[in-house]
Amino acid sequence: MVDVFVDRRDSDKSTYIALGAVVLFLLFQFAFQSVVFTFERRPDEVKAVARFIEILLPGQHGSSPVPAAEIWMRLVLFAFNILVTLTLVYTGLVNRKTAVLAAIWPLSIFLFSKIYWEFFYFPFCLIRPDLSARKEGIVMGLLAVLLYTTGEANLGVLLTFRAALFLQRSGFEKSVPLGIVGLAVFLDAAMKTGAAYAFPWIGGLIQRFDWTRSVANPDYTPFESLSVFFASFHFFSLHTGAYWIDALFSVIVVIYLYCSAEFRTNLRQHLWLVLCFFSVYFFYTHVTYAFQNARYFFFFIPVLATLIPTKLFPGLAMLGFFHVLCRSMEFL
Repeated sequence: MVDVFVDRRDSDKSTYIALGAVVLFLLFQFAFQSVVFTFERRPDEVKAVARFIEILLPGQHGSSPVPAAEIWMRLVLFAFNILVTLTLVYTGLVNRKTAVLAAIWPLSIFLFSKIYWEFFYFPFCLIRPDLSARKEGIVMGLLAVLLYTTGEANLGVLLTFRAALFLQRSGFEKSVPLGIVGLAVFLDAAMKTGAAYAFPWIGGLIQRFDWTRSVANPDYTPFESLSVFFASFHFFSLHTGAYWIDALFSVIVVIYLYCSAEFRTNLRQHLWLVLCFFSVYFFYTHVTYAFQNARYFFFFIPVLATLIPTKLFPGLAMLGFFHVLCRSMEFL
């Protein structure tokens, strides 16, 4: 996994040092986030923490979780997701570069230890975007089965992205993102008139988002949506007054990446892959006027791994550390 940091011709000692540095950084981030960012400071977790305690810690009262119980739950979920990720790496569905990027990206640790029903979803977001047609079919089949058996809606979003990638590699590289954006604009217009609710199969499904469009976020704009995504794609906690810290560090990360000539070259070479991702993001946010946070679209990590030169990883690790440290000062 660490050969993205070091040349294969380097000594074994250098390899083990790099591996140890990644593991120690990962464990430190987990420990720090688990102690400082408790369930009361994480979106959604307050609704699920009691039930998870009752399931994973028999005999504990979920109505009043203690810090030790919460940390233990996070450790179990974190270890589970790490095991799933390593299995996906072993099968070749997740490349090693993506795994290392996830290990130093603070949002990954935050989500891998999330005490919520979607906890198992995030490792599957790391699956590489360049699978063969056969492997892509297997992945989509697996995601479809998981979606059917668990009802986790995020899997539907991921499945949409995988299907879009499959179509892109089938000869529709440019038309797929354009088609998805066009469909989103069409559905948005149809929902405004109410005509969309009469559509067969999907009418009842999209009608459920009438509340998010008319009550939760009636002032939605695509610019606002992109702002929320970039402000939350590196790390985030509750949307409190210190949310500007997340936005600031996200801007610093983007500038740091864009200053690399190799990153800019990779961006030009994989532009339609990036546009495919953002077309899926635009589709779901434009139709619902909600779900703009980057955590719903965590499959941006393997897209980023395609673009980022490995020589930038140490700098990204340090930016991740300082981002989490600065965000934690809000709670002192």
